[in-house]
Amino acid sequence: MKNEEHTIVLVTSGTLELTDLKGTTRFKSSDLCFCRRQSLIKQRTYPSDSGAYKEISIELPQAVLKAFAHEYNHAEQRSSIQGASLKLPESPLLINFMKSLLPYEEIFKHKNSRELLIVKIKEAIITLLMENPDMNHILFDFSNPEKIDLKHFMLKNYHFNIEIKRFAYLTGRSLSTFKRDFERVFQMPPNRWLMQKRLEQAYYLIKRKRKSVSAVYLDLGFEDLSHFSYVFKKHFGVPPSML
Repeated sequence: MKNEEHTIVLVTSGTLELTDLKGTTRFKSSDLCFCRRQSLIKQRTYPSDSGAYKEISIELPQAVLKAFAHEYNHAEQRSSIQGASLKLPESPLLINFMKSLLPYEEIFKHKNSRELLIVKIKEAIITLLMENPDMNHILFDFSNPEKIDLKHFMLKNYHFNIEIKRFAYLTGRSLSTFKRDFERVFQMPPNRWLMQKRLEQAYYLIKRKRKSVSAVYLDLGFEDLSHFSYVFKKHFGVPPSML
C-alpha cells in the first residue's frame, strides 16, 4: 500500500487485510480504517461471496491538513499512538459521508475539480474529528522521522514493497544521505541489496520451511509471480517451483 498521505478507507464489499509491524488486522464490509501517512503496511484484499472487493477512500494531504490547522487554530501535535493502521469506531455519520463521495468519483479525476476536492477533504477532517476527537494527535503531527539506525531498520523491514525514497524518509534521511549511508553499511546499493535479501529469504522459506511459492512472493514484496520466478531462477539457477 502506497500510503504517502493519511487515508480514510470504508470497506463496502469483501475483506481488507492490513499487516504492519504490530500484526494483521482484518476489515470487513462497513468497517472504517485509518491508514497513517508514510507508514509500512502490506495490503491484501478478498472478494465477498457475491462479488469483488470494493472500498471508498479519501486521502488527507499534509498541505490541506496544515492549512486546516491554521484556519481552525489547531495546535501542532506530537503523536505517541502506535500502529500504521487503525480500526475506527463504528460511525454512521462517517460512513454516510464516505458513501456520499461516490458520485464525485469521476469528477475528481479532472484537474478543474481541485477546489471541490479540497472542500470534501476538509469535510472529511471535520467529520473524523467530530466522531474521534483524539485523532487530532495524529492529523496535526507534522513532524518528520528522526534519524535512526539504518542497519536495524532495513533488516526488519526489507520485505515491504516501497520505493527507496520512502525507506530514506522513514529512517530520517534525505535520499542522497540514505544511499551513501546504505552503501557504507551494506557494501552495495540499496536496490541490489533488497533484491538479494528478498531472494535469499524466499529460498529459505520455500526450501527449508516448505512454504508455497504463491504465499512467499507476496510476503516478500514481489507484486508479480512470473517476475519473481524469473529473478529467482536467474539468481539461483532453478525456478522456485523446483526446490
